[in-house]
Amino acid sequence: MLRILELIFPLYIVMFVGYYFRQSGHYTNEADKFLNYFAYHLLLPATIFLKVAQPQEGTSTLNSHIFILYILSLLLISIVGIIILAVQKKQIAPNIIFVVNMLRGNIIYMGFPLILYGLGEESFAIGGILGALFSPLNIIIATSVILLFNKNEQETTGFTKILKKIIRDPLFLATVLGIIIGKLHIPLFILDNALGLFAKISMPLSLLIIGGNLKLNYFYRMNLDTFLICLGKLVVLPLIFIGFSFIFPVEPQLLKIGILLSAMPSGVSNLVLAKQYQLNEKAAVEGIIATTNLSLITLPLWLYVLENFI
Repeated sequence: MLRILELIFPLYIVMFVGYYFRQSGHYTNEADKFLNYFAYHLLLPATIFLKVAQPQEGTSTLNSHIFILYILSLLLISIVGIIILAVQKKQIAPNIIFVVNMLRGNIIYMGFPLILYGLGEESFAIGGILGALFSPLNIIIATSVILLFNKNEQETTGFTKILKKIIRDPLFLATVLGIIIGKLHIPLFILDNALGLFAKISMPLSLLIIGGNLKLNYFYRMNLDTFLICLGKLVVLPLIFIGFSFIFPVEPQLLKIGILLSAMPSGVSNLVLAKQYQLNEKAAVEGIIATTNLSLITLPLWLYVLENFI
């Protein structure tokens, strides 16, 4: 456990620097918007492309089982969430964001640094691919769940727009291009060094962005729904993933990456979905903040489990 803390603690220091600058007023909403755009459209795609185009020796190859595991896990946690809403006798349509917060995680900003620093460089090469492919799967399943219950949004146009957005996503494009370059063994020449410079600052900047969006006062304001979201997203979903791995086995390296990505807190863009489909925005925000806060505790525990028992 001490080794895990040694790996995680520097990450938390960077995050709390972002938190400090937000609280002191230096990290403004405008700065947050710019840094998010800069990281998502340049730094993270450059990092993924470089790792995918030049994979290290000893890195696991993709196994179709890993995608089956992830899809089945998302579907099962969605069913669990819907059952909880039904037991509570709540209207499912406006409160379906409760389910979305359980299944759609912050794979990119939280997942990538944790894979790199928690599981190592070798895992990050394949983790970058999985993260970039898991993310659109998240969006597709989350949107499908919303459209299934939101009677006002059952037009195919909305779903088509989402598919187009996925195809144009910088991370998705970087993954596809990296795979093509890697398979064809095309040399990157000086582009290698330029991308390497971007890659070096992508992870610290991602952590600063996370820290800038932390709201620690929510530790004291958690209701039953947000507690259930935290339990489902941070604990139950990765446990479901582990359970399905006995039916669809994968290599240990892939399994660790999949479990860690499943254990990420709710994605910030869930609020965008809530606004787009006129869902409960307050519940979306509370779920995102609560899972992000509690993940500071659960993620080191999951890393300990992965290191000692997987």
